[in-house]
Amino acid sequence: VEVEPILGGVYHWFEVASVTLGPELVVGDQYTKEFDITIDIRDLHFKWKMVGFNIRLCYDPEILEVVSVTEGPFMQDPTWNWYGTYQIVYYPEPPTPWCPHTHLLLADMILPNPSTGEWDQPEPIGDGTVFIIRFKPLVQSWTDTYVVNFTVYPAFPGEYMADEYSDSIPVNEYRIVNGSCTILPIDPIGRRIDIWFLNPPNGGQGIHEPAGLVLPQTEINLTAKVTYNWSPVQYKKVTFEVHDNNGDLWAILQNDTDEDGHAYVTFRMPWPCEGADSLLGKWNVTVSVTLADVVVTDWVIYDYDYLIHIWEVTTDKSEYRHCEYVEITVEFGTKAMREEGVTLAVTVTDELGVPIGIVLVELTVGGANFCTYKNYTVTVTMYIDKFACAGLATVYVSFLSALPSEGGEAVAQEVTATFYILPI
Repeated sequence: VEVEPILGGVYHWFEVASVTLGPELVVGDQYTKEFDITIDIRDLHFKWKMVGFNIRLCYDPEILEVVSVTEGPFMQDPTWNWYGTYQIVYYPEPPTPWCPHTHLLLADMILPNPSTGEWDQPEPIGDGTVFIIRFKPLVQSWTDTYVVNFTVYPAFPGEYMADEYSDSIPVNEYRIVNGSCTILPIDPIGRRIDIWFLNPPNGGQGIHEPAGLVLPQTEINLTAKVTYNWSPVQYKKVTFEVHDNNGDLWAILQNDTDEDGHAYVTFRMPWPCEGADSLLGKWNVTVSVTLADVVVTDWVIYDYDYLIHIWEVTTDKSEYRHCEYVEITVEFGTKAMREEGVTLAVTVTDELGVPIGIVLVELTVGGANFCTYKNYTVTVTMYIDKFACAGLATVYVSFLSALPSEGGEAVAQEVTATFYILPI
């Protein structure tokens, strides 16, 4: 289609993501797979001086349920978002004369200077996500494929965007990319058992899927769901087998499935008299059940470890005078997949054991891939006061979930380093 150039060939348009679900079961209390689709703006030019937009996005409420609508990062970009934004979200909206299907009404605007009422910030430009919409599938078939089209319409005929004078900004409608959701027919998988963690909430859902980090002496709550062609099987005896990082057997536990097909067991990670270090590593829980004379199994592997390992503590020099600053660098890592808040505590004592300085740093760690440490480096600065005794000073580095006075505890083994304080 021949399109008349806009503003000397400067085009912009909207683009909606697409997704395919299945053939695994994606509906029901256990398997419902919520998913996100994004609406992006493409190639926005500064000459348009856009301050807001309003669009309608069609979907089928018989097939998909809207879970949430979140503002994307584009309008939040601090380059032009100086005073905040204002969003309008309505769903489900019924068909209108200019939008023939059920839809969401989505609008967003960067706010003007509250003192002058003028838009004195730079204009939004380029590409970016303007809204993120989370859906939940409601139907799935053994035989049929469901397709929901995500079609973009203007809020009112021809009105997609506006400038600071409320004048409509044209959009190249020929370049709009509409998205879709395709729900494939269910795969009849037959017998199945799936084990995962309830606590700590580290995952493991799915056949042979790993879970995340388990800390020393944590109580573990496990469930295994027994299904045939995804339908729960009641009152079947399920056996759980627990092995440590050395392959040694620690427990055999069992329970019957309930009316939802779930069997539950609980145990606490051991803490031997000599400490847990010899048991740190990958543990495994295998689960089995018999369905119509066939034994089916699943297993989940998880890391048993401290939340943090301190790799190295160094100082920028080996000797310091009084009234100098010492830079202390801490290198550490975690296998935690979920994010955790921790406190880094760095304490320095002089040769006589007198504390001469302490630094606390609040950090968030996590986001590691399974079986892989995510590493960090933090540097702190500490002043050497005149009262510090000359000689060998010691740096003590630890990580805490919170201070003991706040109900926290250590989440890493303490590591030390030394440096000298000169007498002159």
